[in-house]
Amino acid sequence: MRLLLLSFVLIYSVCVFGYNADQQSKPEQPQTQTEKEPKPQNPSVLDASIDRPLAQPEHEAHTSEREQKPELWGMNVSEWVMSFLTLAYVLIASGTLYVIREQGKDVHGTVAAMRDQHAVMLLQYESTKSQVDLIEKQVSEMSEQTKILQESVGASAAAAETSKRSVDAMIDKERARISIELGTLKIDPPSTQWSFNHVEYRVFVHGATPAFIEDATYRLDATGTEEFPENDTWPHSMNLKRTMVPNFDGELRKAIFFRNEPIESEILARKQFVHFAGGVFYKDVFGIKRETRFRYIWDVTDLSNLDGKLFAYWRKLGGDSENFER
Repeated sequence: MRLLLLSFVLIYSVCVFGYNADQQSKPEQPQTQTEKEPKPQNPSVLDASIDRPLAQPEHEAHTSEREQKPELWGMNVSEWVMSFLTLAYVLIASGTLYVIREQGKDVHGTVAAMRDQHAVMLLQYESTKSQVDLIEKQVSEMSEQTKILQESVGASAAAAETSKRSVDAMIDKERARISIELGTLKIDPPSTQWSFNHVEYRVFVHGATPAFIEDATYRLDATGTEEFPENDTWPHSMNLKRTMVPNFDGELRKAIFFRNEPIESEILARKQFVHFAGGVFYKDVFGIKRETRFRYIWDVTDLSNLDGKLFAYWRKLGGDSENFER
């Protein structure tokens, strides 16, 4: 815009300068030949001259034509104007070309910057791809390590299970076990007024280590049903030692129940049923709590002994859920 304004001012200045030069270079009008020549005295000649136009010389015609077109440094005003207009166009074109070149430089710089960005993006892509490949490799290695660790854990678990089994087998072999062995039920004969009935039993400790008794109770009673009474209490203590070592003969104990009348006939007639139940609670040498439970009924059969009396024995009542050692 500045270039256009400068060109306009320059052209305007040249035009004004040319116009002033044109006004200053205009020559004075030359006198015609008719004014210099005296008038002829002969009227006939005068009339003839009036009727015939005066002829101007050829060089004077050319001179008048040149005088009609003022010149400056060999060119007239129109030629100067055309020259300066052409110059202005050249300047405008040069300015436009300069602007286009500058814009081309900017575009070239933008393209170069985009190329640099593209190169940077390619480098970032390669770096990211390398990192992804590294991560995939690490994940693969971690998977392999996890698989190895799982196998190792599995092997360790198997070894631990084997060790546990070995320890359990050792504990099971060395631990104390308590069992109860019942003797024959003794019933007082019918001649006595009070019936003191009892049963002798033995408490055995098996194994290679002692048992530490925490509690040992029993219940011996006669009821009118084969089912054990609902009042499943063991009110009597076995009076065992607090520490019982392994033994082969067992600790002999006696359990007693009595009636104020003889009941042998009712027992033989299966009207009364004698129940004997109890439990021993203890710890083994490894600190593990153990218990032994038992529940029996005196079962009278239809078979006879050699002495003619009916055969009877202690039968487990309730199955393994009521008779166990653990």
